[in-house]
Amino acid sequence: MFVRTLSAGGSIEEIGGKAHRLSLLTRYFNVPEGFVITTRAYKLWKETGSLSKDLIDEIKEYFHSPYVLEGRFPVVVRSSATVEDSSRASFAGVFESVTGVSSFDELIPGN
Repeated sequence: MFVRTLSAGGSIEEIGGKAHRLSLLTRYFNVPEGFVITTRAYKLWKETGSLSKDLIDEIKEYFHSPYVLEGRFPVVVRSSATVEDSSRASFAGVFESVTGVSSFDELIPGN
């Protein structure tokens, strides 16, 4: 499993700190639906240097699911990293967020 919904949650080690905190907020507040690519996917990408077909297929499935309203509305893609914020350092704003992504091809070109 490479993708998790925010409402399903997961540990910091599995989904990263920001996604973990957002998943906790979904229990108490109206947080927009979304999903996160797991650290497992990142580790696989680091090892192989590419996105596996299984990962791409799973992301596509979630992108076209009710979690993002079946692609009917543009979404925000928040790029992050497991090392972005820690108890010793913060690198907020280093990674790019992209707004208005309305198709899977915009998300992952050529797939």
